[in-house]
Amino acid sequence: MNAEPDGGIDRRLAALLHAAGIEGDFTVLARLGAGQHHLTFQLSTTRGLLVARLPGAVSAPAGRLAAESTVQQVAAAVGLTPPRLWDDPVTGASLSPWREGEPLTPETLRRPEVAAEVGALIGRLQALPIDAPGPDLEQAARDYAARLESAGVPGVAAATRDRRLARLTALAEASQPRVNEARPAHGDLVANNLLRTPTGLQLIDWEYAGLAHPWWDPATVVSLHALPPPAVRGLLAAAGMDPAVAESPAFARMVELVALLAWAWAGAEAAARPGDPRPRAWLDTIEARLLDHDRAHRQGPGPEH
Repeated sequence: MNAEPDGGIDRRLAALLHAAGIEGDFTVLARLGAGQHHLTFQLSTTRGLLVARLPGAVSAPAGRLAAESTVQQVAAAVGLTPPRLWDDPVTGASLSPWREGEPLTPETLRRPEVAAEVGALIGRLQALPIDAPGPDLEQAARDYAARLESAGVPGVAAATRDRRLARLTALAEASQPRVNEARPAHGDLVANNLLRTPTGLQLIDWEYAGLAHPWWDPATVVSLHALPPPAVRGLLAAAGMDPAVAESPAFARMVELVALLAWAWAGAEAAARPGDPRPRAWLDTIEARLLDHDRAHRQGPGPEH
């Protein structure tokens, strides 16, 4: 958790509201997130319920915030996500209307009909005219390797850590999209970033949005929610892709890459926040899934087509 006193947070939130032209008293109803890059809150304000995001303790990589802002604005224009009332693509501070709805759960996402709904969202997103760079997977792999080699991964042997990081680096280097192949991607399609609203599914939290390999969003859904084969094929078909991709060794490697990146993120968060049980639980879940990948480690280094 961020160690900034609540008084400091309140002052920063008041300044954010003022910058957006929203005056008067406000109340923090909930802290929605406390990552290293952003702090997110639900507020009650004179303009109704809002979601406020403040910069965290660690700056986001250069260019990430501008790309996020670009993708989110285009997606909001076609109803894929709530519009932002105000944002600063330099610092990442933003204000959005609170959207009533229920996040999906991993259990519901495994249902073929729900997976197909998510696939249709992916297809709509990939069709948008967006030119904004996605996360640099190779750089992310190098950054995680440097952090985890220094701090270690709680509860994970050094030999296992080093093997995982080597595999992560190899897959990341081989998984960049070819020229003219990249498509707009949300970049973090976990269940709680998919909101069931009265008007249908919407996407929230665009921190990792940008151009990416067309398989990236589908692989994220498959990897982090253990989708069964019928749901995987339905997801791909609804996204406008060949369902046979589900049996491709190249797609399996991308699914593994997603899991390794999530493992590295959880390991870094667990090391940085030893008193918070959530990163540790997430790390344990992903480590169990990676054991399955280890048993089938006959794949080559990257996603060939």
